[in-house]
Amino acid sequence: MNNSDCITTDRLTLRRFTEEDKEDVFALMSDTYIAEKAGFKPFKSIDEVLRFMRDWEHGAFAVTERGNDTVIGIIQTPRFFWESRVEIGYWLADGYRGLGYMTEAVEAVKSYLFDEMWGCDEIRIYVFDGNDASSKVAQKCGFFPLYDDYKENIYSPFGKVESELA
Repeated sequence: MNNSDCITTDRLTLRRFTEEDKEDVFALMSDTYIAEKAGFKPFKSIDEVLRFMRDWEHGAFAVTERGNDTVIGIIQTPRFFWESRVEIGYWLADGYRGLGYMTEAVEAVKSYLFDEMWGCDEIRIYVFDGNDASSKVAQKCGFFPLYDDYKENIYSPFGKVESELA
């Protein structure tokens, strides 16, 4: 079942944020491992989380296990109105990694973007150097390296992206 607010898979529900998600989202966004791998500074307060949830109200999905409202991951889908390209960014809480959840979620979002979002004809996933788990998810979902095309435009507070999949 897909609509603009909810995508379901065999094991997951991807939905928009609710106010009740703030503690779960804070746990994800304040995790230094996730922040370093995704290229942002760890959040320090619930106010930052509320601002993030508000700013990404229509551009991100909270990832939950079906039948459970606890947010275990996030998938962002930033899109600029002047482009037909969408970028996917994702992270998952410790304890849920390595179970195929993010591959399942990215496949579902990829289908949603191509099938239901008007004008989307390209999806990109940017992965920072050393983030092998995210690279594996991208590869399993059919993405392939284009590093030379975008390497000068990628920045992280943890450093510049230096390489792509070997």
